[in-house]
Amino acid sequence: MKTLLLIVLLLIARTLNVKDTGETIISPVSGGVDIPNWINNKGFIGISDPIKDTVMSYNQAVNRALLLYVLSKNVEFSSVYEYYYLNADLNHNNHDNQKSHWIADFETSLKSIPYKVKKTYRTKYNETIVLISIIEDTDENSSWFTSVTDTADIDVSGSFMYHYEYHNGKNEYGEKQLLKIISSDTIKSMNWCSTISGNNYSKISSSDETVYSLKRLSPIYNDYGKTNDDMIFSKNEYGLWNSLIDTYFQALTLFESNSVVVENTTRQITHEDNGAYTDKNQDISRLVMRTIISCSLKTLSLKNNNLYADWEIIEK
Repeated sequence: MKTLLLIVLLLIARTLNVKDTGETIISPVSGGVDIPNWINNKGFIGISDPIKDTVMSYNQAVNRALLLYVLSKNVEFSSVYEYYYLNADLNHNNHDNQKSHWIADFETSLKSIPYKVKKTYRTKYNETIVLISIIEDTDENSSWFTSVTDTADIDVSGSFMYHYEYHNGKNEYGEKQLLKIISSDTIKSMNWCSTISGNNYSKISSSDETVYSLKRLSPIYNDYGKTNDDMIFSKNEYGLWNSLIDTYFQALTLFESNSVVVENTTRQITHEDNGAYTDKNQDISRLVMRTIISCSLKTLSLKNNNLYADWEIIEK
């Protein structure tokens, strides 16, 4: 019954004469050429991958909205950052080499989350956006559609790795982002894997047994909202969700715990070569964090086809 109702509403959305904002009066499902103007309303948004299957994309969006709610609660977060620097004068050639990597993981879970879908929107790039409210945030004046209440158990785990190396004048960069959602809702398991190695990009998303290899689309959205220098941004090339979750991972890298453990080691080595002496300096820094945090999306905006997000991270 839930799936049938969704299909009917999505079909209605395609036939509506909508404005650029995507807002309509007669249905909570709308569509248009821009992102909806309710995207920063009170509640939690979820965004699907750019896929044509409207039912799958709706269920993806709902699970991801629940993900953002769960992340706003207690998240176990741990990370290790290491930085290595070498300065040496060898054979009258100066060498400034450096290497760094950042590894982190997080996990959290909540049971029996009561939620209502308040808004649903379908973009021209086949992305579904939903706005959900948790039961305690329910607007008593909501329409008949939002009177339908569901519950879900959500388990979330994720990790990221960033690697940078500068060696003899050459740069090398790589990153990997992983996100897993286990849900008692319609989609039981969702995985997200983003990998960058040099100029090679891979974006793999799966919902249960269905796997999507996302292609670079370079969708163009009109500017929306306001931006400031404190907001994190990501270029919108693989869809809005890719950009949004990338800003979340970026926000985690900027967070520093009050209980961070910092270790610094410096060594100076003198090297002799045919009676000539040269110095070699080695610096190694290591930062270790393990704590409980909450991560809340306060607002998002679009400017020059970049998605900007303001994440609030609070240490418990």
